[in-house]
Amino acid sequence: MKTRKALIVDDFLSIRTVMKSILIRDNIDVTTAENGKAALAFTENETFDIIISDLDMPIMDGLTFFKELRKDTKHLSTPLIILTTNAANQERHKKDIEQINLFAWIIKPFDFLDFRNIVNKALK
Repeated sequence: MKTRKALIVDDFLSIRTVMKSILIRDNIDVTTAENGKAALAFTENETFDIIISDLDMPIMDGLTFFKELRKDTKHLSTPLIILTTNAANQERHKKDIEQINLFAWIIKPFDFLDFRNIVNKALK
């Protein structure tokens, strides 16, 4: 079975660590980055089966990262998931969400089992 690869992008180490620990239980190889700019550098030479990013981060936010990512054709079909602490952001960024073809929008704090189920659904 092919090893699935995930990229997790969040400016908080604790969030990256929790998400990584959840995903490695499902034998998903996880790479982490602290902002969109760092994540974009990873995606230049590597593809991922799923990318999960926080919305609000310094240097480059999640939506800007996803917009830049979608400019590269090798990432057009990669499932993208946004994490945010503010549910109102979803309506405010509706146009951007449609533009990048977002798979899911998860509000933090999130239920670990729900998070795992969403990721596994995206990877099918």
